[in-house]
Amino acid sequence: MLNIENNLIIHEKIDQDVTILKGGFLTLHGQITRNLYIQAGGTAVIHGMVVENLYIDPQGTAIVNGMVCKDVLNKGSFSATGMVCGNVINLSKD
Repeated sequence: MLNIENNLIIHEKIDQDVTILKGGFLTLHGQITRNLYIQAGGTAVIHGMVVENLYIDPQGTAIVNGMVCKDVLNKGSFSATGMVCGNVINLSKD
């Protein structure tokens, strides 16, 4: 599992789960072939692709301009101008 705790831009393919920790900010132009987890205080801007699921904890943020191939489980902040091929399950209290 790759843990992100600062600013990171990914242009390549990552073949493992990725977790964005508090204070982490991911800009994804490449591909994550597994799951993406966003913890409280973490942010992801997805221009590329997440092949598996996207999990957003309370106080986590995701902006999908690219694609999530499976489901999004949102307990935080989620917006999409891109595509989600699976279900968007919104459990956010906002």
